Amino acid sequence: MNAPDLVIFIPLKPIDRSKQRLAPILPPHRRRALTKHLFTHVVRTARRARVPGDVWVITGDPRVVQWARQEGVNVLVESGAWRVNVADFEQTLPAGHNVRWDIPLNRSLSDALAWADTRGYQAALILPADLPRLSAQDIEHMWRLSRALPPPVVIIAADHRGEGTNALLLRPPHIIPLAFGQGSFTRHVIQAYQANASVYLYTSPGVLHDLDTPEDWQHHITNLPPQERELLGEGRSP
Repeated sequence: MNAPDLVIFIPLKPIDRSKQRLAPILPPHRRRALTKHLFTHVVRTARRARVPGDVWVITGDPRVVQWARQEGVNVLVESGAWRVNVADFEQTLPAGHNVRWDIPLNRSLSDALAWADTRGYQAALILPADLPRLSAQDIEHMWRLSRALPPPVVIIAADHRGEGTNALLLRPPHIIPLAFGQGSFTRHVIQAYQANASVYLYTSPGVLHDLDTPEDWQHHITNLPPQERELLGEGRSP
């Protein structure tokens, strides 16, 4: 059976290391609640998108594995060998499983893209798990653009600072090396042009805004309805 056209990868680092830049304003239990809230939003949005695609979460944290399976999505588990363990991604992680937390993101994602190639996916979309405004229409629009442009295609969305990469769609999946990290947007653009790809810089409120800094948090929480502020532990607007 042929794979769908698109695979959507949503990587998430270990919960205890997530959102550490918010530590000055949010205690650990609040950061964990925020991480789950954002992750759930991105996964559900990806599942709602009307595209011929599969959604896969990439993680080494057993708690995230559980979250993903509660949402009905598949998981690629990061192994203790600093790689995505694609051979047994369906494994159930026992209590106390010795998972290596320091797997480099680019290596894990590169493994996932290679796996996508072998499975027959024609395109891959990488989405961070902290995009509170992401919409299904964003995913649908990027996918349609990737089909309309001459191949190979690289669609890149910058964060609102113009520094990081908040979405990256590759057709085919392994067209450029990954360069997530500080200044990744510029590096991905340069690599896309060096690969002679059709490059599209995608911009919308859904992919511009992530939640990395205290300033991001203040902007986000101020614009939330009261019931969502309660969910995240904010009784009232700051």
